[in-house]
Formats: sequence, structure tokens, C-alpha cells
Amino acid sequence: TLWHICHATCGFDARQVVPIDASLAIAICSSRVARIVRVPRHDVLVPDSISRPPPSAAVQVRKRASLVIQPGYADACCDVPFNVTSRANSTIIETSHLRIRVDRKSAGYNSTCVVPAISFYSKISGKPMTAETASSFTKLSNHPAALQNSQTWILSPDEALYGGGQYVNGELNYASAPLLMTQSNTEAVVPFFVSSRGYGILWDHYGITNLNPLNADAEIVLGDDNTTLWKPPASGDYWIYVQLCEDVTTQFGAGYGKMFGLYLDEKLVCKHKLTNMPCSVSCRVRGIVKDQYDYQIKLDTNVDKPRLFYNPILNESTTTLSTKHSNVIDYYFAIGDRDNIKKRNMMDSIIASYREMTGTASLYNKKAYGFWQCKERYHNQTELLQAAIRFRELQIPVDNFVQDWMYWGNLGWGPHWDNAQYPDPKNMIKTLHELKMSFMVSVWSRFDTNTIFYNEMKSKGLLIPNTTWFDAWNPAARELFFAYSRDNHFDVGVDYLWLDATEPEDYPHKGKKIHLGEGNEYWNTYSLQVSKAIYDGLRKYDTKRRIFSLTRSSFAGQQRYAATLWSGDILGTWDSLRRQIAMCINYQLSGIPTWTMDTGGFRRLDGDDQYQSPDYSLLLTRWFQFATFVPIFRTHGLHSNTELYNYGNATMGNIVTGSIHLRYRLLDYIYSCFARVEREHYTVMRGLVMDFPTDLNVHTIADEFMFGPSFLVAPLYTPSNGRDVYVPDLGDGGGKWFNFYTGAEVPPGWHSMSGIDITESSLLVRSSILIMSPIRQHAFEVVENDALEIRIYDGTNSSFVLYLDDGHDPSPDRPYCDILFVWNDEATSLTVEEAKGNRCDEISVPMQMDITLVAPGNGIAVNPSVPDLIVVYGGAKVVVPLGPAKREIIVE
Repeated sequence: TLWHICHATCGFDARQVVPIDASLAIAICSSRVARIVRVPRHDVLVPDSISRPPPSAAVQVRKRASLVIQPGYADACCDVPFNVTSRANSTIIETSHLRIRVDRKSAGYNSTCVVPAISFYSKISGKPMTAETASSFTKLSNHPAALQNSQTWILSPDEALYGGGQYVNGELNYASAPLLMTQSNTEAVVPFFVSSRGYGILWDHYGITNLNPLNADAEIVLGDDNTTLWKPPASGDYWIYVQLCEDVTTQFGAGYGKMFGLYLDEKLVCKHKLTNMPCSVSCRVRGIVKDQYDYQIKLDTNVDKPRLFYNPILNESTTTLSTKHSNVIDYYFAIGDRDNIKKRNMMDSIIASYREMTGTASLYNKKAYGFWQCKERYHNQTELLQAAIRFRELQIPVDNFVQDWMYWGNLGWGPHWDNAQYPDPKNMIKTLHELKMSFMVSVWSRFDTNTIFYNEMKSKGLLIPNTTWFDAWNPAARELFFAYSRDNHFDVGVDYLWLDATEPEDYPHKGKKIHLGEGNEYWNTYSLQVSKAIYDGLRKYDTKRRIFSLTRSSFAGQQRYAATLWSGDILGTWDSLRRQIAMCINYQLSGIPTWTMDTGGFRRLDGDDQYQSPDYSLLLTRWFQFATFVPIFRTHGLHSNTELYNYGNATMGNIVTGSIHLRYRLLDYIYSCFARVEREHYTVMRGLVMDFPTDLNVHTIADEFMFGPSFLVAPLYTPSNGRDVYVPDLGDGGGKWFNFYTGAEVPPGWHSMSGIDITESSLLVRSSILIMSPIRQHAFEVVENDALEIRIYDGTNSSFVLYLDDGHDPSPDRPYCDILFVWNDEATSLTVEEAKGNRCDEISVPMQMDITLVAPGNGIAVNPSVPDLIVVYGGAKVVVPLGPAKREIIVE
């Protein structure tokens, strides 16, 4: 049977659904994506006395509403053909890219089953991707009307698994890892995973979820002194799961300032000290566990009643996802491959499918990619304006200033200004705008009981029952929540909102009825709905604004609401810096392309120590070097004057010249890369596995990443002035690596880099074209020498598209201009193609281009280079020969 499908949401049109039996249905969403829906057998339903038959899977696939899948998903994929072949014991479904085999003998099984019910293959290569091995529904003992689902897939030898959100463990590659997926101050859930084998799974469930849940027999029972002997069942690496809360489903983390150190035979193998410790942390213990050997285990912690569990990392294993309060299994399987037409590699194509399902990440205002000055907190209008003016006086580039909480003073917790501290917020923001700074203000989703916000929400039944938090799942509550910020923030000129504590903090929805049903069922989606409230409101309020919000929590699909996660209230230590690198890389691999953090740490050294400590000065400088290469470049700190001029001229100078100037020199490169995010579903901050998926060395590297097509970033995160760096092999014809600061070629393999200057980092550039902007004080500053520097890193053919627009128009048909640069390595020539777009004449043409062929000592480091050639580009195609270095001017 050959069916052609056209649908509003995947599975809504019955013609795209293949019912296998009453408990299993498969919907074809695109040539690369299928949706799998299972329901339990009747005898598993609760309560037992109900005799009505359960809805079939075919009904569920049509009627189950999704908070994650964007409305109208796959409208653009109409008329996608697929074949269904039925045999005696199996059904085979095939698209142009995906082949699904269903063993009907085991379809609908409800416990363990050794025969895979569904197997997934690449139709193009014939390669098996993965297969289901078990599926189940079990009753929740403490919630008799609810079920917990569980789905297990095969994990192949050497297969790596990424995604799921942001976690503090500092690791990358969650194959076999036990993870508690619940929102907390420093952890964020995005239930989308990508495999190095070439597929992705979007788990469309909202309750508390476990990745690879552990059984009671996997516990390492600790004695009263938190020590014990442990005989591991096999040799190899292990995940050790440290549980720090008695009940991980009720506590909002383990508490403030908690720590633990895990020792095996008196050797420290894992330690965590966090400002906000989550309820559990998974530690990867490498290569020290031997078969038939008793280990002395000690857990040194200030947490009461901790528990330990283990999970071996085996060559042949499985991946399991299990969600509480879910009476269905509903997931999307996406296959990846190299898309030569759209120039996507395998990992990019999987993430592109995720964003096609859940929504596009839009391009922010260009200023959002500049520097954000933030602290806890500015206490009044005068203090804030004085700081902003001083930034301009000291010529510290900055685009955005932020007001943290408590600007409401004695008025009560809510989105209103205390006139005693902020007598004229409208004029304050007008002054910031005159300084060419955008302004963000913090907003919470709760209100003090003495405020008009609380009383109006309560009178209209728009609060979560018996709490001070608004019910973000209620559309009327979302509209009113936005109206409060419209009247008190946007009407006086606020540009962006900072949506704080959107987990929500302390779980006010636990066990409560919300607008959509049970709060437990929608546990992890509060932030998604709060972001939606602001996004939907702003789209109606101001059609000329590019929307941006900052939020402390996240969920799948949140990128379509223009919300950026920040990693929460983190500690200002070297170890915390290390963990931020891994957290950000894994979050990008979860499909959401923007992220930020409190550069320097939220909780820093006490008192004046942070401004005078040489060690903290070094930490802050190195942290800024990492922050230069994250999507959103922002600093923040608790009880801290985070303005750089408070740390002394030397530290300020090192950070400004080494990091902030570099960020602004790369602003057009960064902006062009994020234009690709909007247009192509590209990812800018890239785990090495994205570009080097067959290199097994990169599968667990959690402290290096690519930034766009050019940079390999290996941040320094210890007091040492060096570190080991792995440089992937680019293969025959793949080009070379260059040291950004010297221009010297760096061969592939492991390198011990040392003696790195305080203003530099371990930063490499692959053979490519690098666009460098002039140093500006803000994104739109017009400078006297407005030339772009075009650095050519030779070794192979390369190209880059410079994207230009006005930086703030949100309309899809806004004026824009693409300028394609093409390097021909054999001819040693650069071609600047004809500018293309809709009204290129309105976008910065003509322009001067200073072109440099990088070599040792030539075209290096942060400052502008003496060009080999100068081209005045007027929009027409020009070919620039770059043989022996020469200094000429070509006018086109």
C-alpha cells in the first residue's frame, strides 16, 4: 500500500497512521521521523473496577494533545510517501530514509520480551539503528489512579548517547547513565536524545522521568558512617548514582551549599560542591573497578541519609526511559543522514528534525549576542545608571544591562517598581537606550499575598490551588501574567524579561490540580508555559520586536518561544567552571541552540576577597575566555559588584582585551552562524561528536567543542596555564588546524599546551574563512574604520556566508543580504560572490574588506592584522588572488 499524507499534526490524519493492534500504532511524520504510540492492556488500567475498554493506540495517536510538538507540525511535509508491507508475523513500514519492522507476535507486549517489537533501520544504508527490547506500564503505589511507563531500546557497542537537558555531573555521553530528569535550580530537562549511531528520540512525556532507572538490587548499602565494602559484579567503568534526598520526587534539590566526595580505597573519584545541589548526581568512575575485588567505599557528605547505586557500562547494553503519571508511551524516532542539499551532517540532520517537530529557534536582536552586564543586584536607579555610564567612559563594550529582583521594594513580590528606589523607570530606560544599551528586568511567577497581582489572580481562579504561583497551563492566567509585565515593564521601555525560578521553585504544583489536569503529569513543563506566555503576549503587543527571554528552566520546544536557559545559581570555583562546559555542550546536543550562565559564578568569594584574590582574578579571567564562546555572553553574581572595574585595572584589562574585544570582533561571524540556526536548524556550539562522529576519542570529551565552522575551543578550567587538548584528524583533504594566537599549524592528536598567556586560551581554527568585525562598543556602533577583516586559513577549499540585516526586524520577509565567500585552495584565490537577498542595497554595501592569508605571525590573535589585500566590495562578484603576500587595494 502506498499512502500520501497531508496533516495538521503527526497522527491527526488517519492516512498517516499504521495501526498494528489495539495497543500499538505508528504514525509517519516525515521521511525521517516516525511517532510510536503504545497504550496498556485493559488489565493494567486503574482503578481495577473500571470496565470500560481503554482507548486504542490508533485513537491516542490522533487525540493526544502535545505541549511539545508545535501546532501544524509537518504541514510542509504533505504528500510524503511510505509503503506498508504486511506479512504473517511482521509489518514493515518504509519511507525514503527510514525502515521500521514490527514483530507482530510481540507487538503490544507489556513486560520483558527478548524479541524486539520494533526495529529501526536506515533505508539508505540498510544499517540497523536500534530496536525496542521491553515495554511496560506499572501502577504507582502512592497514586492508584496513575501509571508509570517504561520503554527500553538496544544500545550498540561503542554507541554514545547525548542530550536530555542540562545536568551538573560534568560528563558527556550518557550511555548507561542513570539520570533523574526533574527540574531543579541547576538542572533542566529536555527529553530529546541523540545517538552517535545516527538517530534521535523525542520522549513526549512531562512527568518526572528516569533515564536508565536503577533497581533496588543495584544499591550499595552504606553503613551509619557512610562507608561499606563493595564487590563489583564485573570489570570496567561504572556509573555511581549518588542520591542526596530521601524522596527525590518531593524535595527541590538537596539544599544550599551541600557537598559530597566519593572515595574508593581512599582515592577520591568524584566530588561535588554546589550552591544548589540537585537530589542526585551520577558519577562516572573510570577503569579502577576490578572483578572479584572488595572496595572500601566512603561517601563524605554534609547530606543526611545519602544512598548509592551502581550501573556498569557494558559493551552491549540498553537505554530505558520511564515516566511517572503517564498512561501512554509516546515518542518520536528520527533518523539522521548527511544531507548534501542542505549541507547538514548526520547529527545536524537529527537535530533539524527535532526543531521541525518542536519549533524553530528564531534569530535574536543582534545586541543579544553582545555582552550582558548583570549582578544581584542594582539597588536603585542611580546605582544602575552610574554603572552604565562608567562602562561607556571606560570603553568596556556592552549591549545589555540587567535589573535583578527586589526592585519592588516594600510593595511586595511582584512586577512593579518601588518609586522610592526607582522614581522614574521610564526615563531610566530611556537613558540606557541613549547609551545604546538594551534593558532586561527579572520577573517571577509568584506574588506576595498583599499585591494586586495575587488578589486578582486568586479572585479569577488563576493560581495553582493554595499557592502564590500562577497556573501557567491556563491560557487566561498566561494572558494576565503577560498583562502585568506589559503595563509595568514593556510600556516603560523594557526590552527583555528574565523569567526566574521557572522550575517552578519548591514545586508548588506537586499533587495539585492545574488547568490541564494533574500537576504531577505536567511536572516538568512549567517553564515551557511561562515562556509561551511572554512570547505570545509580545507577538501581539509589538510586531517589530525580536523576542528574547532568559529563564532558569527549560523543556523540549522552548526554543520556539525565544527563551534562553541559564544554568542557575552556580558556585564560583574551578570545578564549577569545568562542569559548565559539559553542561552547555550536552544542552546544545539536546536540540536547543542557546544557553548562558553566571560567568564568574553566582556565589563568589565573600566580601572583598573576590576583588583582591589573585586566584579568583585568574578564575574570572579564564571563565570569561570560555564565556566568549557560548551563545549568550553574560556575567552575574550574588552580593557582588560584578562590574569589571571593581577587580582592578589589570584584571579588567585582561578580560576586556582578551575576551570582550574578541567577542565583538566575532560578532558578525556569530550573528551569521545564528542566522543559520533560524534558517537551517544549525547548532553553533557543537560537541565534537557533531563534526567527528566516527572518532571514538571524542565521544566522552566534555571540555572541548566547536564554535561555528571554524573554532575548536578548549577552555582552561584549572589554575594551571595549560591543559591537554585533543585535536581531531581532519582526514585527507580535510585541511589543517591553526593556533589562533600564533598562526602555527597544529597536527592532529593529543597535545599538552602550556605557557598560555593570561589574555589567551587554547583556541584553534580549522581551515576555513573567518569573518572578523571591528571592535565596537555596542553591536550597532558606527566606527571610523568599519572594515571587515577576512582571515583565510588555507589547507582545503572552504566557504562562509556572511548574513546581514538591520539586526532587529523580526519579520520573515525582512530586508537581508547574503555574501558568499569561497576559498579555492589550489588556486589560492578568494571569490566574493554577488550579494544576494531582498534589497541588498539597503544593507551595508559597499564595504571595505581587509583580506589576510593566515601564516605564522600573520593574521593572528585578537587585534586587526595588516591585510595582504584590501577590497572595496560593492555587491558584485570579485575574485581576489592571494599568491605571495602583497599589499594592494582592489576596488570593485
